[in-house]
Amino acid sequence: MNYNDLNTKEDVKVFDGNIFYLDENCTMPYTGHVEDYFKGKLSWECDIVDGVKNGIEKIYYGFTGELECINEVKDNMGNGLAMEFYKSGKVMSISTTIDNLIIDSYSYSEEGELEEVSIWG
Repeated sequence: MNYNDLNTKEDVKVFDGNIFYLDENCTMPYTGHVEDYFKGKLSWECDIVDGVKNGIEKIYYGFTGELECINEVKDNMGNGLAMEFYKSGKVMSISTTIDNLIIDSYSYSEEGELEEVSIWG
């Protein structure tokens, strides 16, 4: 389903989150896969269950279409593994999140060298 074909309402429990609906009155939550496009290129996609992001979310670089990041989400929040990529496709960072909080993170140079480690606790 195209993002523009759905209606959204702000999810007050989550910063920068939406609830997706099939109808204009926002009474019928959407379940399925949503895609958004920028200048004809896929810019974002995610699995939606009962109106909220649940599953895998992918974000693409806006002008070129390469994969920018991939996140595991549950109830509109980052929960699980998150990875960011350079436009070259090489890994920029790997993180673990719980309720949108980064628990640990490993950042890499574009040459693949570990640059920073951040572990919570």
